[in-house]
Amino acid sequence: MKILYISPHGDFTDQMKRVFIENGVEIIYIDDRKNYFMPWLLRGSLIWKITRRINFIRRKSNEILNEKAIELCRKHHPDFLFTGKGMNIKVSTVLKIKSMGIKTVTWFMENTYQERYFNWFSNNYLNYDYVFTNDSYLFDKFFNKSSAKLCNISMTIDPDCYKEQTLNKEEAEKYSCDVCFVGAFDQNRERILSKVNEIKGLNLKIFGWVGWKNSSLASLYHGPLNLEQMAKLYRSAKICLNINGRNKSTDPVMNGVSLKTFEIPASNGFQISDYRKDVEDLFKIGEEIEIFRSDDELIDKIKFYLNNEEARNKIAEAGHKRVLTSHTLDKRVKDILNFIQTN
Repeated sequence: MKILYISPHGDFTDQMKRVFIENGVEIIYIDDRKNYFMPWLLRGSLIWKITRRINFIRRKSNEILNEKAIELCRKHHPDFLFTGKGMNIKVSTVLKIKSMGIKTVTWFMENTYQERYFNWFSNNYLNYDYVFTNDSYLFDKFFNKSSAKLCNISMTIDPDCYKEQTLNKEEAEKYSCDVCFVGAFDQNRERILSKVNEIKGLNLKIFGWVGWKNSSLASLYHGPLNLEQMAKLYRSAKICLNINGRNKSTDPVMNGVSLKTFEIPASNGFQISDYRKDVEDLFKIGEEIEIFRSDDELIDKIKFYLNNEEARNKIAEAGHKRVLTSHTLDKRVKDILNFIQTN
C-alpha cells in the first residue's frame, strides 16, 4: 500500500510515519506547515514566524502546497491521500485527487471545542471517503448524516518514544515536583492551576508554550519541552495534571481526550485528568487513571495522592500496562488500515 501523507512536521507525525512504514506502507510525505513560497526560510526562525502571519505569503504557500499534492498524486498514484488534519488542503484538491481514483482519508485530531475547528470539520468531512474522528461527540453527531465512512479512533502514541531514561542531577532538580502541567496557556487552565497553587507548601511546575510568561502564573513557568524532556518530567513529578483545552470554563466540553492522556502513563507517570466521556472506554477510572469533575474534587485528590505514594504508583503502573496492551500507535494504525480495507 502507498499513501500520500500530509501532516504538520512534529513528533507525532514522525511517529505516524515510522509506524506506517513498520506496517508495510510506503510513505510519500508533505509537511503542510512548510513555507513553500519561501522554502529557504529556517523553520522556527523569527522571520519564518512572521511570514506565517502575513496572509499573502500564507495564501501563496498554500496554493503551492495544494499544487504539490496533486502533482505527487499524478506522479506516484498512491492508494490513499491521508491527512493528519487537512485544513490546508482545498476542497478542489481533495476532489481532484478523488477523480484520479485515489481514496481520501482524514484523521481529525484537533480540539473541536474551538469553533473554527468544529466548523471546518462539519463543513468539510463529507469531501473525504474515510473520516476518523478523535472524539465520540463528532462521531455521534455526524454518523447518520455522513455519506463518508466514519469511524471514531482516539489518537495515541508510540510507547517506544517514552521509554525510561536515567536523569542526571540537573534534570532531576529541574523536573522533580509535587504537581506538573504541560500545555498551552488558556484561561480555564490558568484558573484551575491558580487554585491548585493555593495548596499550602505545594511545588507546582508549569511547562509548555510561552503564553504562560504573560499569565498570573509566570513565576511557575519553566519553559518548553521536547518529547524526551517531557517524558522525564512525567516520570519525575508526583502528580501529572491533564487539563484538556478550553478557553473558558463556560466553553462546551467535548468527549475526546488529549495526547497527554496517553503520554503520561506511557512515561510511567501518575495522571489526574479532567473528566471526558471517552476516557471511560480507554482506562479504568480509579485503577488506571484518576479524574476530577470539579475544582474541589481536584484539590482533594491532589492532597490525598501526595500523601499516598503506594496508591499513586499502583495506578501509574496499571495505566502504563494499559497503554502498552491497548493504546499503542501501532494498534491504532492497524485499526485504521483494517477499517479502510474492509469498508
